[in-house]
Amino acid sequence: DMNIVDENNKSQSIKIIRMLEPSRCNLYIDGEDKTRDSIANTSDYICNLLNTTQEVFQNCVIMTINNTIPFMAKKKVEKRKFIEGIFNLEVFSQMLKRVRIEYNDVRRDCDIEVARFEESEKNIESLKQQKLSQTTRSVERREKLEGRYEDNVEELEKEAKKIFDTKSIDVDKILKSIETLTSHINNYEAKAIQINKKMSTCKTTVSFKNDERNKIGTADDTCPVCLKPVSEHDRSMIDSEKEDILLEMKNLKSEIDDCKTNLQTVHDLKIKLMTARDNQKELLTEHKQKTKESIDSEKRTEQLTSWNNEIDEEFKKLAQTSCEFDNLIDEASSRTSDIKGKVETRKSRLSVLDVVKFIVSEEGVKSYIVKKILQVFNHKLA
Repeated sequence: DMNIVDENNKSQSIKIIRMLEPSRCNLYIDGEDKTRDSIANTSDYICNLLNTTQEVFQNCVIMTINNTIPFMAKKKVEKRKFIEGIFNLEVFSQMLKRVRIEYNDVRRDCDIEVARFEESEKNIESLKQQKLSQTTRSVERREKLEGRYEDNVEELEKEAKKIFDTKSIDVDKILKSIETLTSHINNYEAKAIQINKKMSTCKTTVSFKNDERNKIGTADDTCPVCLKPVSEHDRSMIDSEKEDILLEMKNLKSEIDDCKTNLQTVHDLKIKLMTARDNQKELLTEHKQKTKESIDSEKRTEQLTSWNNEIDEEFKKLAQTSCEFDNLIDEASSRTSDIKGKVETRKSRLSVLDVVKFIVSEEGVKSYIVKKILQVFNHKLA
């Protein structure tokens, strides 16, 4: 078939050749072969070139050749599709298809964001519960640590009183004094031994002299040893010798008394020296005890100070833990706000797409246009 197509005052010569066995479809425009790579593509190209569809072409050009149902006998939907094809209203169907695709995509994204929003809210609530539990535990832990800290401070004050300067007492001086006193005590002990020895010697001598005196002379007229008569001269000599022995015994007793006096004096001095030495030893012992307590107090003070430092660090960690929960809650709240904004944006978009979907649907603008066109057709037919 040869057709002349006028478009914008320009004519084209179109030739379409269709064949069966073998099936072929050739297209020539102004004698130039414009056939596509397949019959379907060539047919689509012809429809685009004529700005129509196969259905419109069949019903308008060849009418009853392939379709025995008249237009007025067609169903409502078929009439609408026919009119859509004539007036190129299928663009609304394409728009509806695209809107539905976009609506489904936005709805799916909205559902995802809603799920994320709900999950984020649950996460915030969980973090708040964790923070509340952690706060309760932190308060209990802080109270316990504060009590322990106060006990340590109180003990530190007591230990501080036990610490003193070990150089406040000259230990070497005390040791030297003890050594000197011990030397003096030893000397007095030696002197006491000498006095006791001398006094013992004197006592022995007195006893010996007393025995010697008792043996001198006799009451008889004749000497029992030599059997000579005892004269007055002899008796005078005996008495004189006895007096000498008595005098010697008196002197010895006097020495014994002196020894006793000296011994008592030595004893008293020794007691004083021993008391002084005991005082120095007690002072040294007390110094050693205080020194030991001072060293122990210093060690205890270091330990208590270390414990309080650890408690201070734990106080910081407790405060830091609370801050960490606050930061996590703030971050989660910020994410929730962002997600909520996205949800609201997508819901707003869904509202718009709902309106657009209705407009381009069968009940929307297309129904209105078809209704108006059918009114015109009916009026012309009437």
